[in-house]
Amino acid sequence: MIVHNNLNKNYWEDPLRYWDFDSYKDLAPDDIHVYIGCDWDAMKNSNVEGKKICCHFEEVFDDLDGTETLIAPFCDEMLTISKTASLKKPNRKYVYFPLNEKYLPEKILSPSEKIYDACYTGNHNGTSPVPEIFNTLGSMSYGKYVLASFSRGTHTNVTYQQKLQLINESKITVTHNSTRAYAQLKSRSFEAAFNKSLILCCEKFCDYMEPWFTKDKHFITFKEGELSKRLNEVLLDYESYYNMIEETYDLAINNYTVKNFIKDFLC
Repeated sequence: MIVHNNLNKNYWEDPLRYWDFDSYKDLAPDDIHVYIGCDWDAMKNSNVEGKKICCHFEEVFDDLDGTETLIAPFCDEMLTISKTASLKKPNRKYVYFPLNEKYLPEKILSPSEKIYDACYTGNHNGTSPVPEIFNTLGSMSYGKYVLASFSRGTHTNVTYQQKLQLINESKITVTHNSTRAYAQLKSRSFEAAFNKSLILCCEKFCDYMEPWFTKDKHFITFKEGELSKRLNEVLLDYESYYNMIEETYDLAINNYTVKNFIKDFLC
């Protein structure tokens, strides 16, 4: 496998930078060319022999990202986190968001060792349910919480590994799969699973979690407008979720690493 890293030069903490596919390149055939990142001119202009596979982890179904014209015509297969695109467009395969375990915190805290009650990591923007998440966690007077964003919250401009550590220290990780008015499978749920943090996902687009996670077995949900109520309910009964957290961690560490990803989709 030949890896072409074409990452956004302005986004130094992109999770894709921590995949390190090069360390596993011998797992896949030599004639596989994998393009990672968003500099798609590099793929368009490359004249290589073999199969071109691109990991496009920004695609949404509305096509405002230029996927159909800028990327799809120039590769043999596109690995996407847009479930709708994978079902309705050619040349797509719906995939999970892998993590490289060597970048995880040195010690994964057990559910009983957590420091924070809840966390959310990501930009503050107008996409629902993000405003509700920021407002709810920011008003938590009964516990400790984390809001990790570029410019707002309790922790700003954190590195990717610092973000993983904050998730590792949190009982609950609030997640969603929304981008603009559309859906996109986010990395947050996988980061929570790898760090033994309970996944509390917004019900809107929670079907994007399947087939990777099963509702009420690996994650729980909240309805928009009811996050505060749901957090209270879960925290009051947190010990009852210990088995779910451990089972979800086992699922992730045994199935969703970068090594697994290469074997599942690139071989």
